[in-house]
Amino acid sequence: MRIFQIILFLFFISLDLSLKAQELNCRVIVDANRIQLSDKTIFDDMQQAIWEFMNNNVWTNDIYTTEERIKCNLFITITEMPVLNRFKATVQITSSRPIYGTSYESLLFNFVDKDWDFEYAQSQPLQFAEQTFNSNLTSLLGFYAYCIIGLDYDSYSRLGGTAFYQKAQTVMQNAQQASNAPGWQPFEGNLTRYWLIENLMNQAFQKFREGVYVYHRQGFDKLAKEPEDARKQIVESLKLYVETRKRAPISVLYNNYFNGKTPEIVNVFQEGAPLQKQEVHKIMTEIDPTQVEEYDKILKG
Repeated sequence: MRIFQIILFLFFISLDLSLKAQELNCRVIVDANRIQLSDKTIFDDMQQAIWEFMNNNVWTNDIYTTEERIKCNLFITITEMPVLNRFKATVQITSSRPIYGTSYESLLFNFVDKDWDFEYAQSQPLQFAEQTFNSNLTSLLGFYAYCIIGLDYDSYSRLGGTAFYQKAQTVMQNAQQASNAPGWQPFEGNLTRYWLIENLMNQAFQKFREGVYVYHRQGFDKLAKEPEDARKQIVESLKLYVETRKRAPISVLYNNYFNGKTPEIVNVFQEGAPLQKQEVHKIMTEIDPTQVEEYDKILKG
């Protein structure tokens, strides 16, 4: 009887752990082709360590199944190795979310950070705590994990990602105080991670975040079954983006977001009604004037 109870206890423990699967399904690539080094095993080790860090840490208190994990990518290009075990890199961070009722995945987060400056020694354990600065590398990884999760939550519920942006902001503040590494300060340009989280937390961009929810949950998730209503909702989301841009004309959010959205907006509204096509074309050329030729395809579709 005692053995049966132990087995039953272990079963429920394992079941609980399986339900609390980690939130991220993160692909990690470390490209060190620019670095002249005879033994490059440190980069394989680094890639594996970062993969384990992103995928094995538990970032929320919510329950995820394996299928619900957020698909994301870290493309890390090592640009310099000034001294042994210190690296500079440019990193592209992307994430996507599935669209209900389809096999399509919509690009949600697409950000390029040119200011990764960190130390890493082979077989170094990557330790992270939200309230404590341990290293610049783990702060960078934790910061973007929270941003990815926050934007994903924003796409499923109105302003749902706030708690995770607050966590990312805490990571940033700790790094500001404990590190001289670039990218954490407001005076280093307007395309840095500082301004990314500042804008996401700023009330001036609340309509932008509401637009993310309307666009995905009320728009694209209904597109397969209710295409006409879904297109109307997507148009309403685009109007929220316009409203945000009028209040805050410059933001790191705009280009990074719409670079991934342009093809799907064009594709969806090529099949829209003529007046709707004209309305979307006008909105998008105002929001994203660098892609006018792409949006012209809406009218030609």
